[in-house]
Amino acid sequence: MNLQENRRLIRTFLLKQDASVLADDVIVRDQAQEQTFYGRQAATSFLDAYFVVGFAKCEAEVQTLVAGEEDVVLAFTFRGRQHGPFMGIPQAGCK
Repeated sequence: MNLQENRRLIRTFLLKQDASVLADDVIVRDQAQEQTFYGRQAATSFLDAYFVVGFAKCEAEVQTLVAGEEDVVLAFTFRGRQHGPFMGIPQAGCK
C-alpha cells in the first residue's frame, strides 16, 4: 500500500466505522484500553464496542494521522455518552 491509500483506509475505518476496508490480518492496538485486536473480525468488534454497544451519538475527531507503507498511527478524540457496557466497563447510569 502507498501512504495515501493507508491514510484513506484508516479514515474509512474510524470515521465511517467500516472495517471491511482493512486487510484480513490487520492488527488494531487500542492504547487507551490497552487491548490489541487481531484480524478484520476483531477490528469490527472493536468498532462495535465503541460505536454500537457502548456509546450513543458518538463522534471521533482525528488529531494525528501518520502513515507508512505498512503501518498507520492514529490519535483521535472520541466523544459520546455511554449507553451500554464498554469493554468490561458497565454503563455509568446515564440514559
